[in-house]
Amino acid sequence: MELNRKQIEHIDYVLEKKGIQYWDLRIEMIDHIVSDMENHAASNNFNKEFEKALIRVKWNKSLLSENKVGWKNINKRYRNLFKKELLNFFLSTRKSFLIIAFFIIYYTLSQNLTFAIFSKISYIIFILPMLIVLVSSIWLLFKRFGKSVHINYGLFYFSFSFLMINSVIHFMRYTSDANQQIIWLITLPIYLAAMYAGFIVFTTAIKKVTQIKKELAL
Repeated sequence: MELNRKQIEHIDYVLEKKGIQYWDLRIEMIDHIVSDMENHAASNNFNKEFEKALIRVKWNKSLLSENKVGWKNINKRYRNLFKKELLNFFLSTRKSFLIIAFFIIYYTLSQNLTFAIFSKISYIIFILPMLIVLVSSIWLLFKRFGKSVHINYGLFYFSFSFLMINSVIHFMRYTSDANQQIIWLITLPIYLAAMYAGFIVFTTAIKKVTQIKKELAL
């Protein structure tokens, strides 16, 4: 049994109504259902064979749990990628050299500038990567990727480091200038490395979604 585009769109509609929120999760499920129908269909009655296929793959009821499992699996994939890229950053000779060079320059500034000026420079360095995240978010709106689980997690891990370090910076204001200087010296180089890892995750997610759309000519 070979399905046409209208029938595939109907499958997509049904899966969304059953609780699969993200279109890129539905794509994988649609592929599974289509394959099942092509291999097991006993007639050309689409509605009848579709219902039978849903029963065979155990998707004939609410799919909220499958939706949750789906985005959890995607999250796990990108979380592992984030950890891997962060580790690779420090294992890379070239990138390690860059972060060490940054630390030396940064430390020199801390010793030769007043804390007020050093603090302002630190905040600027801290905010600059997040501006890239904001620009990327605006760019995504124009690309119209839709409600994509890949895009959501790509953007999350891109901004994850900012959210984590921001909490540290918020509370360190209640400590002495000397302690704040030490915290900046420790956290900012790590933050920049983590932002780089997040950027790799983000671009990987964009490539994945672009590939899916290209293959399906969406």
